[in-house]
Amino acid sequence: MEPKIQNTDLVLVKQQNHYDPNDYVLIEHNELPKLKKIIKKDNKIFLESINRFFDKVEISKYDKNKVIGVVKKIIKNI
Repeated sequence: MEPKIQNTDLVLVKQQNHYDPNDYVLIEHNELPKLKKIIKKDNKIFLESINRFFDKVEISKYDKNKVIGVVKKIIKNI
């Protein structure tokens, strides 16, 4: 999540299953919670990390996914 979200930051997430293309979402992907942006390209869906050093992950039809909510605010230095 770094550099945008640090270890001591508080992330506020609004519970909802819909999102806009530019939103970062809290998603449960294969039973693991992740903060990602969901990208749709060439009939494929990818999870894009906030940290630019991580590659996009393609979601396959066998993956289990559930959007939990949308990131609304990052509170620094708690």
